[in-house]
Amino acid sequence: MKHAILRTDKMKSVDTRTNIVSVKLPDTLELDNGSIVRLGELIEYETQIGRGKKYREIYSIKPALPGTPLNKLVVIGSPEMNDFLVGDSIGSHYNKPGSIVRGYAISKGDIFSVTDELITSGEPDVGKLVITNGTGLEILEEDPYDPLGKIIDKEFYDNRWYYVIEVDDEATESQSGGDGDSLVGSAVVGTAIAG
Repeated sequence: MKHAILRTDKMKSVDTRTNIVSVKLPDTLELDNGSIVRLGELIEYETQIGRGKKYREIYSIKPALPGTPLNKLVVIGSPEMNDFLVGDSIGSHYNKPGSIVRGYAISKGDIFSVTDELITSGEPDVGKLVITNGTGLEILEEDPYDPLGKIIDKEFYDNRWYYVIEVDDEATESQSGGDGDSLVGSAVVGTAIAG
């Protein structure tokens, strides 16, 4: 099964480590790299060396609904190292339920690319607007919401289409919207979510 691929082409969080967070996936949910989620609260977890519970640097996640403030959005991008068998590609990688994975904060002007497995509805093409939709992206002809950004290019590489998205300078900054509670009930279960 093909899974989505994320390319962090020009993201501020790649060069500014303080904008990289660790998030814990729910025990019932797999996510592909490139999935966009809303950052939740710091969570309690057991340390590996058994010194008790901590609340440090690991966050829960929620669906990223249209209108979610930009400062609450992260794109999942865990390393694909040693996760697939010889002969597989990075398109075989997905993030397993309950795992702790890397999330890149999304900032104004960022440019990143995702493969079409994360497009939940609409026909992606250069110039079209994108909004968040649970954990995936929805393509719009018009602008009924404050969009996350716009597709500025599409590239065919290694038998896959990559859609290059530039985050809008005004993306969802002023909106308070989307405060979803459960990723499992999001509109994109079974499409953008692996499994």
